[in-house]
Amino acid sequence: MDILGIGESMIEMDAEVSLAASTVFTRQVGGDVYNTLVALSRLGSQSGFLSRVTMDAFGEVLLKHYADYKVDSRYVHRATEGQNGLYFTTLKPDGSHEYLYYRKNSVATQISPHQITSPVIQETQIVYASGITQAISNSARQAVLKAFQIAKAQGKLVAYDPNYRQALWQHKDKALEALVEVLPYLDIIFPSEEDLRSLFNFQDIDHMLEYFRLREVPVVALKRGKNGAILAFKKQQEKIEPYPMNPIKDAIGTGDAFNGGFLHGLLKNKSLSECAQIGAITAAFSLRETGPILGLPTWSEVSAVLNQRQPLTATP
Repeated sequence: MDILGIGESMIEMDAEVSLAASTVFTRQVGGDVYNTLVALSRLGSQSGFLSRVTMDAFGEVLLKHYADYKVDSRYVHRATEGQNGLYFTTLKPDGSHEYLYYRKNSVATQISPHQITSPVIQETQIVYASGITQAISNSARQAVLKAFQIAKAQGKLVAYDPNYRQALWQHKDKALEALVEVLPYLDIIFPSEEDLRSLFNFQDIDHMLEYFRLREVPVVALKRGKNGAILAFKKQQEKIEPYPMNPIKDAIGTGDAFNGGFLHGLLKNKSLSECAQIGAITAAFSLRETGPILGLPTWSEVSAVLNQRQPLTATP
């Protein structure tokens, strides 16, 4: 296994009009860490998922989705009680999303440190989780910390996306505590500019990058949406230009796609600069379809753009 991600996956119900007006929904699957694992799998990496699923009708949907996208689910606990997380979403005319979540007390919130053992971590090269995983429950937060501690002790790479969601944390101080407690174990962090403005009230990029440099996080890939990304390592900075996609159908999950592309580059022994470019290309491709997964590219698609053999455009 190349990478093990710890997090939740949920049933996603997409509407084409407002949620209040819609009577028809299209079922998909989503979850920030899971989206990244699918991106990696699509590119050719061997990704594995550590989570919990209730074995009802939606649980069968989730397990089939893992299998269809070649995400190893051996560390997904199959529960007989509880409910799987569910959310409804629609794309609004201004490009933002309307969401309605039913994830409180879902089975994934019961992710536990007991699921994290040295043999589990030993099987992978990279351990990955997010602030959302930490936010869904105290036990999930403890599981992330334990996984990162074991991974660091074993010499594995540790990657993390703060992915701050105010509605999940309620109090910003709790999110900051969760971020700070994992910093000593990180090799790579994938914050967004929006995250850091919200969490720290930073108003400029230099302060954002300096914060992680002073805390000795080796690699920072700062995601800036339509402005691309900034890669920082060893007191060096590199601006990563965005790859335009035309037309754009949906921007949900682009940060997750970027992370997947970047981590796949690492697994392919690419330079950090190339990793960031692969991340940017993967994120751009994800814009071509609705939802976080349907637009994710294959390695042949990404490498063709990386090698400048073809323009980056969506298939009509």
